Amino acid sequence: MKNKIFAIILGVAFCKSVAACELPDSIEKIGDIEAALKCLESRMSNLENERGNGNVDVVTQLGKKMTFSSQQSVEQSGIVFDVISCKKSRHVNCEIRITSLDSDLVFELDKNSKIFDESGFESTVKHANVGGVESRFPKYAEVHKRLISNIPTVVNLQFPLPNANSTAISAIRLVYELNDSKDIVVYVRNVSFSK
Repeated sequence: MKNKIFAIILGVAFCKSVAACELPDSIEKIGDIEAALKCLESRMSNLENERGNGNVDVVTQLGKKMTFSSQQSVEQSGIVFDVISCKKSRHVNCEIRITSLDSDLVFELDKNSKIFDESGFESTVKHANVGGVESRFPKYAEVHKRLISNIPTVVNLQFPLPNANSTAISAIRLVYELNDSKDIVVYVRNVSFSK
């Protein structure tokens, strides 16, 4: 019972601070908790429907935007990273769709991008194709590609298999620059191998 009340209060705090539901200032009655829970469920459902893909964007009280997803999708610095698939054979081949939401820009994928398996073994990218532009790793440190706003670009990455017993990828760590910025790092977590 305590866990359920804690979860409800946590949800109410989330709803109150993030989702802009009409809630009382204090929750002293079960009726208030139930009303707050219904408000939270309704708002979350609306957010999911607004996005259409199960993703819910949340702006925390510190102003940091985080994306929670049932899929392997992350948004950072105005770029959406959607993992389409990761297949395991002698190598790990990942296909990722990237989309610039805000503007046209130059995307530079760095050769220090990595994957980590569930045992912590890591592997650095050996080959990349960003929208038809092939990598020249290790001679050059980056692959440059102009992204056009709201037009998806497919990125294919090949990594050496981190461990013969790998069953999943705990994290894909992509290192990139936008318009010659400093390095930006994004993590996409808990990626299952595709069949």
